Amino acid sequence: SGISLKAEASKFLVECIENAQQDVNLAAEWLENVAFEWMKTENQIKYIAKPLIIDSSLLVELDDLKKLLKRISQHSIEFTEIDEKFSAVDDIGPLRKEIGVNFSDFSSKLDEKKFFKVMSAYETPQLWYDPSRGQFLKPELAQSYSFTNSSTDLLKKSKSSLPSQNPQKTKYSGLVTSSESKVELFKQRYDIIRQKLQRNDTHLRESQLGNTWDGKIDTVGSLKGREGQNFVIFGMLTQLEEGLFFLEDKDQSIKLNFSEINTINFTNEAGVITQDSFILVEGTLNDDTFLVKNLIQPPPETRSNSLSYFKGANFSGDLGFLQDQITLEAIEGLDDNGAIVFLSDVWLDKPEVLDRLQKLFKGFSASRIPLAFIFLGNFCSEPYVPGSNTILDYQRGFEDLSRVILEYSEISKECYFVFIPGPGDPWGLNAFPYPPIPKFITERFQNKIRRSIFTTNPTRIYFCTQEIVVFRDDLIKKMRRNSVVCPDSEIGSFEEKIVKTVINQSHLSPLPTRINPVFWGYDHCLRLFPSPTLLVLADKYEPYNLVYNEVLAMNPGSFALNGFKFMVYLPSNKSVQISQIPAE
Repeated sequence: SGISLKAEASKFLVECIENAQQDVNLAAEWLENVAFEWMKTENQIKYIAKPLIIDSSLLVELDDLKKLLKRISQHSIEFTEIDEKFSAVDDIGPLRKEIGVNFSDFSSKLDEKKFFKVMSAYETPQLWYDPSRGQFLKPELAQSYSFTNSSTDLLKKSKSSLPSQNPQKTKYSGLVTSSESKVELFKQRYDIIRQKLQRNDTHLRESQLGNTWDGKIDTVGSLKGREGQNFVIFGMLTQLEEGLFFLEDKDQSIKLNFSEINTINFTNEAGVITQDSFILVEGTLNDDTFLVKNLIQPPPETRSNSLSYFKGANFSGDLGFLQDQITLEAIEGLDDNGAIVFLSDVWLDKPEVLDRLQKLFKGFSASRIPLAFIFLGNFCSEPYVPGSNTILDYQRGFEDLSRVILEYSEISKECYFVFIPGPGDPWGLNAFPYPPIPKFITERFQNKIRRSIFTTNPTRIYFCTQEIVVFRDDLIKKMRRNSVVCPDSEIGSFEEKIVKTVINQSHLSPLPTRINPVFWGYDHCLRLFPSPTLLVLADKYEPYNLVYNEVLAMNPGSFALNGFKFMVYLPSNKSVQISQIPAE
């Protein structure tokens, strides 16, 4: 139905469910009834004389939810047996008497695995933004784009070549595309950020762009003949000539001069500015050169705002969840939905790694069985080299891992085991998305561990209403080496700057494609729009976790190199815990 609850409304429903001590199926059906009545109110069905909920938004407020439950309890709606068991509501205040399900009863019967889905890069929906319509369209509709010639070298408009929507052909059509797809790749990145800018001018006015800015973002072409005035322009930072930087929009480009940049104002808000990233530039025109005074990243937009604005766009595709949005939000808020464990650089050819994994499984089997273990590469201490014996190390490593897992029967039967390749695993082809570990390496493991999933890098994981984006790359090293301008190192951590940059850029890899190659037909699978609930940027550096723009971002660190550290994510309260397996 597309209904979403605000945080306090979702929490309230969970509290309600925990008190009635009814069967979980009854609770789910009651939640669906509540959703149905909300939709009736939204559509203003004629027999509801005076709807109590007037706001047409589908983002449900707590007060509106309370009013709806009171109306269901006291007024004209005919009660079924289900409604009666959940309807002892006396006033708008507590509303908690009998509206709920006992936690222990619920958790014992709820199969949270029905609400867990792994989506590979090849399955990620291909939606293309059409600025003329202000909509995200499927590829077959996006083919109706009409383009004209322009002078820009990289962002010029052209007829796009889009991958096939046939699932059997998607993988190969995304790998083999025309050169026009590269043009469309950058054009889409530009348009997606530009449409966010148009809704976030207030944020920009409050930024360090200063009081001279009138709130208007000018195009490069509009600057001609307007020397001496202060402008803010938006585009992609490129190097069209050796040693010279330019800013390109969809029509033209202009040379930049950084000699007058205000380094005092260039703070942590700027993130990391790299070549081929999209930035706002404040400055003045001097002949054919733009004198740069300030740089700033595009502003972020929260996930809830993006989803609310594009209500008709199906960004996640068909997840196969049968429950209504309200039901899913209530289910994910329960305390015992299980945990999701993240480990990176799991070197299966090292005995000490397998020993720590055995301790890991032993610890969880004695306490709380997780929903899933997410293993990220590399899975071998030595990068794969064609023709070497590394393949044998991989096969032996997964065989050893299966033996360790099978020692703990409950974990082996109940948990998901998701494997995401790293940059040194076969066969990454040195371009994103990396394909899954080859089947001839993993087949025996999959036959023994039935809930094992070998997927792409990056990949997306969905649990109820939450979207988790998982990406394994040495992004910190690459961004540090390829920054054109980097903010003061004393202001915020570099990890924080990385997180801000990828979220502001709405892309996992805001780097030149020569540094971080991307298959042109699959650039959409690296998008971060809308922003995810959890962003996992697995790197070999020290673990971290932080919140930016309502996104929880984390790096589990290198399991093999950083003292066997890992991260545990709790979907019920959207929190993470850094853990470590001791030597003894």
